[in-house]
Amino acid sequence: MSELCACPNPSTLESIVDFDCPIDFSEIAKLIFSRERKFQSATHLTTPFPDPTETNIITLAEWVTTLAAVDNTKSLITPIVDDIENEPGAAITEELTTRNIITGFEPTVFTGFLAGAPQTTVASFTKLTCEKILYVFFVDSDGSIIYNLNAGVPEGFKLSNNSFFMQDLELKKRTINKNRLGFQLEPGWSKGAKKATPVDFDALIDLTN
Repeated sequence: MSELCACPNPSTLESIVDFDCPIDFSEIAKLIFSRERKFQSATHLTTPFPDPTETNIITLAEWVTTLAAVDNTKSLITPIVDDIENEPGAAITEELTTRNIITGFEPTVFTGFLAGAPQTTVASFTKLTCEKILYVFFVDSDGSIIYNLNAGVPEGFKLSNNSFFMQDLELKKRTINKNRLGFQLEPGWSKGAKKATPVDFDALIDLTN
């Protein structure tokens, strides 16, 4: 209960604001991994290290340094991945004598696959299994970027520790070779999720290592 609610409750119920335009994240097409939580924009990496902004993450010049980095500030962008879906974590319930209390949620599980890739590419993916701390940004099929907005700062979504996996090659008749992959995001991962369209680039095409 303590993970979900502030105590005591506020004096009145919070109003729920209606909306006219639904938010729809398109199909995930690429993943961007980083060891650092905050977007490692070129501006962010200059002294005195100002926080990155939403304008930074949608500007191509702000990506150049992190994509070329050879240290912990590197952002790693994957090839095209397919069928990325998630299964939100189930509620964790404690059964008491006269009632049940929801105390939290299981992690959200993401799965998908890499199609027709040479196993040298798969081997590079597999090395992410050894990373204890990882953050991920999503690139959708529209070329937009999905990120976590925290107090105005664009961040990656935190993977559960060492949760990334890449399976061995899957061979089935009349289908393309596949290596299935997946990872977990911690409960509450989507509370600050936001999608932004780049102003001067297509994230599917122009972001490369």
